[in-house]
Amino acid sequence: MSKRLSGNGMWESSRMMLPEHRERIVEQRKQLNQKQRPDMDSQAMEEYGRLLAASAQTGLTITIAVYDPYEDIEVTGRVVQANGRRILFAHDGIKTWVPLESIVEVRSPGY
Repeated sequence: MSKRLSGNGMWESSRMMLPEHRERIVEQRKQLNQKQRPDMDSQAMEEYGRLLAASAQTGLTITIAVYDPYEDIEVTGRVVQANGRRILFAHDGIKTWVPLESIVEVRSPGY
C-alpha cells in the first residue's frame, strides 16, 4: 500500500490544525448555540415571587431554573434567606446566592 498523498500534493499536508485555530472554531460553535434570555411576563413573575416567598417562610421545596446562555440549569431545594436582589438557596447540602434577575422559572413539586 502506498503512503503517497493523492490529489493535489501541494495542499495535502495543510490538513493539520493549529491549537489557536481549533480554539477559535470551538468558540464560534459555542456562540452559535448561545440561547437568548426568555422574556417574562408580570403574571409569571408574581407567581415566581409567591413560590419563592412560600419557600422562605415554610421551607417548601421548589425547583428553580437559572439562566445560562449555553446550558439548562435547574436546581431543587429551598430558599433559606432573601437579601435585596438575591436569595440564599440551599440544595444538595450546599448553599448558593442566586441573583433574582437570573431566575427564569420557579416550580413547586405540585406542578
